[in-house]
Amino acid sequence: MTAGTTGNETWWALKSGGEEALLKLYNEHYIGLVNYGTQLVHDRELAVECFTELLIDLWDKRDRLPMVENVRSYLLSCMRRAILHKIKSAQRRQEKEQQLSHMEATYEASYEERLQAVQMDEARKRRLLDSFEKLTPRQQELLKLRYFDNLSYEAIAEKCNISIRTTYNIIHNALKSLRQDLDASGAREQLPPLPVLLVFILMHYLAQ
Repeated sequence: MTAGTTGNETWWALKSGGEEALLKLYNEHYIGLVNYGTQLVHDRELAVECFTELLIDLWDKRDRLPMVENVRSYLLSCMRRAILHKIKSAQRRQEKEQQLSHMEATYEASYEERLQAVQMDEARKRRLLDSFEKLTPRQQELLKLRYFDNLSYEAIAEKCNISIRTTYNIIHNALKSLRQDLDASGAREQLPPLPVLLVFILMHYLAQ
């Protein structure tokens, strides 16, 4: 009986669920396939791992295995595919690890940037509040009525029992003082328009 015939019989036995056939394949092809794998990747440990996984795969799919003329040639092809798959999987895993590291680094950087932005906003807020607190109580009151309560000049004049002209002058002078103070500190160009800031300031005071 030739080696090819013996190999085919072992293959048939494996397809039929014979555990002894799997052991026979192991004994007959371990050295040859592991040496072949080692030549491909120069890593004997990886070659042994691939050979072991190949046998497990053959057993799991034993009832679906194709009929082959040359078992050794078929196993060599399977071994080569197993090694290539292992290498590609390792490369993909490495790429994913690198992507994850990059994402983590990016997140940490963006977190630091957000933290810095918040700190800068706090500094700007403080400068803005300082400027607002330099206004007279009357100026602060009318700015609140105009920009937070959204009252017209006429409504403010009536509410405060002053003329519309006086209302306009107080608000105008208050805004002018704010602009000048913020310009002097170099903060105004970094901030939104004054009406928006005033709403923010007034919300701050009302929350206290």
